[in-house]
Amino acid sequence: MKILLVIFSLISYCSLSQEEIKWNVNYNEAKNEVVLTAQLANGWHIYSQFMDENAGPIPTSFEIEGEHIELIGNVIEPKPTEVYDENFGSDIAYFSDEAIFTQKISPDSKGWINIEIVYMLCNDEGCLPPMVSEFEIVIE
Repeated sequence: MKILLVIFSLISYCSLSQEEIKWNVNYNEAKNEVVLTAQLANGWHIYSQFMDENAGPIPTSFEIEGEHIELIGNVIEPKPTEVYDENFGSDIAYFSDEAIFTQKISPDSKGWINIEIVYMLCNDEGCLPPMVSEFEIVIE
């Protein structure tokens, strides 16, 4: 019976997280950049990449690689909302509604790009455990 409860909890957790955030990943050929868009359900948010890891919430992170892909600089993010959070006892920086991240790549890059995004979803009532979303796109 306990095993069934654990399985049900995991299925519920996975379906909940899929309803709270939707990622769209594509390549903008005109700008030579990978565009990673997070659409967040009302009341939910994810955190900036540039936050103190000891602040409490897990900063969003990106791992982008490909065999014939040359990255230019780091992932760029929009300006986050910055506040002091009493629950975490520190300053936090987060995104609500939508966040568009971009990664410039060399115009000579061709082939598959593997992308791994690690992030934490929170709302005013609490946080879900850190999640990983993986994507694969091709540049021709």
